[in-house]
Amino acid sequence: MEIDNPLYTLSGDDLKKRILSATAEDALEIILDSPSPATLVQSFSEEDLFWLVQSIGPRDALPVLSVASNKQWRYMVDLQVWGRDRLNIDSVHSWFSLLLSADTKRFLNWGFREQPEITYLYLFKNIEVKIREEDQSLSDFNDDFFTLDGVFFVRVLNQGHEAFVRDFLDRLARHNLDFYHALLLNIRGVLADALEEEGYHFKSVRLAEKGFLPFEEAIGVYQYLNLQTVTENRYKITRKKDKTSQPLTNMTYFLPSIAGDSLFVSYMRKIDSPETIERLQCELAGLCNQILSADLQVVNDREVLKQAIQKAGGYLSIGLDLLGQGDPATRTDILDRYPLNLIFRLGYGQALERKWHAEKWLKGAWFKDAGLEISFWGQRWEGLLTGLGKKRPLFYTGLAEKEYREFESPDDIAHWDRGLEQIRNLDRLFAAIFATRVPTWTVADNDLTWKSLLLTLWARRESGMPITPEPVTTEEIKPWFQNLWVNKGGMSRIRQETKTSFLDWIANYTEPEEDILNGLANTFEELFEELEGEYRSVQAEDLDPKFVRLFRLKGRGNK
Repeated sequence: MEIDNPLYTLSGDDLKKRILSATAEDALEIILDSPSPATLVQSFSEEDLFWLVQSIGPRDALPVLSVASNKQWRYMVDLQVWGRDRLNIDSVHSWFSLLLSADTKRFLNWGFREQPEITYLYLFKNIEVKIREEDQSLSDFNDDFFTLDGVFFVRVLNQGHEAFVRDFLDRLARHNLDFYHALLLNIRGVLADALEEEGYHFKSVRLAEKGFLPFEEAIGVYQYLNLQTVTENRYKITRKKDKTSQPLTNMTYFLPSIAGDSLFVSYMRKIDSPETIERLQCELAGLCNQILSADLQVVNDREVLKQAIQKAGGYLSIGLDLLGQGDPATRTDILDRYPLNLIFRLGYGQALERKWHAEKWLKGAWFKDAGLEISFWGQRWEGLLTGLGKKRPLFYTGLAEKEYREFESPDDIAHWDRGLEQIRNLDRLFAAIFATRVPTWTVADNDLTWKSLLLTLWARRESGMPITPEPVTTEEIKPWFQNLWVNKGGMSRIRQETKTSFLDWIANYTEPEEDILNGLANTFEELFEELEGEYRSVQAEDLDPKFVRLFRLKGRGNK
């Protein structure tokens, strides 16, 4: 595209915002066509330039990297080459290759002066060095070794890194031969573990200033916090005074990634104080960075950041709802009273409470004592319990492309509460039905569900058979099945009196605890609807054990 000169009359921040919101191709063109690309690039904060480079693509962004400052280089490398407290040599290789191509002479100085730990470790793990003795000939070294001076012979240990290492050492030798000799002489004496620990420490200190805490500190973002603790304490809101290095990308990238109807987004849109907006931008950036550190995520594209932002937005919304007691009118000043990381922990604490509640219930659940697996509750509720059983609880969606996700809203919490309450009530019902004996199951019962068990018990009762979990034959329940239906408007429906009879039967077991029956009213109505949907057009004689899910029929692997 052709850049109009008026573009460069914009203020520094406005021009940078324009670049950050442009397509990758246009952003690169604006920078390269500017009167002073180096001045423009170095005016970006480290965070903004990192995302700009990622957006353009590191390889395509070589012209940008070539004029970036040493400090901007260091931030990118710090962010990309560490996995928890261990150096990722392949990532170091990728970034060193880029920077050597971007500005060779500067990189050779920068690598040993500003990232010495990483540079020495990279070489230590990539090369073997031998020194030629006076009585040795060149033929004493096999073809894997190469030499630039006839004295030091080097073998590259990782073939995938060989081209870069050869190029790097060749350029270094031509740039400063004495330093090259000293490097190869001393590289064998490197204390790798100590050097890695030192490099990790310095990196952690630098990134902590940007909100990327070391894992052992960042994990505190998931520490449980309840409403009483929050409301009984006063918290100090930090208002940043230094605006010189304030990243511009916070609102540009962050808010669009959070669900548009979330409580947190609705709050942000209501704020008209520039000072408050700026403070929340900083807090949100720090919170997302802490989440990334705690999740051991390497930030190599916007999708990784987007996931952290969505997680933050979801638990912030849950925390805001709890602080406001579900009433939006009472939440007008919450963001002025509580820091975002605290609201996040409060929201995440709601998911933790559900996890602990489920784990406590499972220890004494009837279905566990009866030897049944969690699959007994069917796919939907099995997914719900499995999600909460994970080390960090997740919400079950039932979607093939994304079966589990983070909790995103107060509605997710309410959905889980309803689900567990239904499971608990059904479990209590079965405990009452089998109060006098514990049923036994066979290997063939691996497809047993609460629906097939309950409907089989009901069918046996209505057919005058003992109320046991044993499978039935089609002939045994045929009269009852035929009498189950009534024609209404040309469509078969379950008779209302049959539904009433079912509920009366259930009431016999739940009478001491009426809340069980009340809590299962909707569950049973859904069960009747499913029964109608599957069998309203099926004749009793056509019931095929191979395809019947909602009853335990003999012939479906059951004897």
